[in-house]
Amino acid sequence: MSRSRILCVTDDLGSGGAQRQLVEIALFLCQIGYDVEFLVYKPENSQEPILKQQGIKVMRIPACGFFSRICRMRKIIRGGNYNLVVAFRRTPAFICEVAGLPRRKWKLAVSERSSRRNKAKTLLGRFYPYFHKFADCIICNTFTNSTVVMESNPQIKVENVHVIYNCHDFSNWRQPRPVPTETDSSTLRMVIAARVSDMSHLKVLMDAMLHLTPQERAALRVEWYNCGSKEMGSPELLESFNQQIQQKRLHLFVRRAPYDMNEMIADSDIVGLFSFSEKLPRELCSAMASGKPIISANVSDMPLLVEDGRGGFLCDASDHLSVASALHKMIRSTNSQRHEMGRYNTQRARFLFSNEHTVQRYVVLFQKLLNNFST
Repeated sequence: MSRSRILCVTDDLGSGGAQRQLVEIALFLCQIGYDVEFLVYKPENSQEPILKQQGIKVMRIPACGFFSRICRMRKIIRGGNYNLVVAFRRTPAFICEVAGLPRRKWKLAVSERSSRRNKAKTLLGRFYPYFHKFADCIICNTFTNSTVVMESNPQIKVENVHVIYNCHDFSNWRQPRPVPTETDSSTLRMVIAARVSDMSHLKVLMDAMLHLTPQERAALRVEWYNCGSKEMGSPELLESFNQQIQQKRLHLFVRRAPYDMNEMIADSDIVGLFSFSEKLPRELCSAMASGKPIISANVSDMPLLVEDGRGGFLCDASDHLSVASALHKMIRSTNSQRHEMGRYNTQRARFLFSNEHTVQRYVVLFQKLLNNFST
């Protein structure tokens, strides 16, 4: 019996999270006996040597226009005698869905990682959700995202939509610190990693801190690391933010985010995630893996991942009274209670975000599709 042939399609083989995850999946599929190939159309190739070491063929479409690219990729996909095509990222998924028209013999799984409730700005962006109805399997990275996908196209079957969280590499993350004694430093360092472009982003947090008692404010030092563009991280802009904050006499400091936030998170006592976005920030995974208690906005899958009172506290990031209540609860918690929150988060992170668990879920799903193909 011949081996099942799987084609993995994405835009490039750079260091992005989607690309890394697809490479991890492909390597495991290759190890357990599947014939795996890659099809890409951009030059970034930092992960290509890893694939070639395992004998995985990489095909790259030369630079060309969008419609020419669709035609070239369609020809490869339709002529490759594949049993399963797996597409990560929106444009590759769209191309693979188009390649299957008017009919196809292979199974098609696409990853949807960036759905928005707001209407897409481009005509092509509005077409993307429509074409998902032609896929056998749509894999979302949050339950919130899966809801948005189904709302965007009622023709998508519920049973075709699956949720698998992004995998993360735990090897470089520092182990959680031992439980501190109640006589340790009374100042809690809270690290926030979020985009801030003007004072409106900071005002809710400032108002929340002003709502605390003087004793509570003295017990809290907040460092907000701006994860925006270089312009948003300019020294002049950050200095203007800090000057306005100093007028309020708050222990709140705005700084430019380093390339890797893992060290900052590992050295913190608390991690704050005050996001208005429905995306799942990677800092959440870092905070949970590092054993940190979390104060989080109740958006996206945060209420599922940061269980209120167990892994930290939830709040409405647009309401300073709600944020103040979460800060108050965290400050009033004992060191042992905060340590237990962090320990609980670490256990959940190891289960939900580990490479092994995530890849295994993808493999089980793909094997189910392949079994249906053979029958």
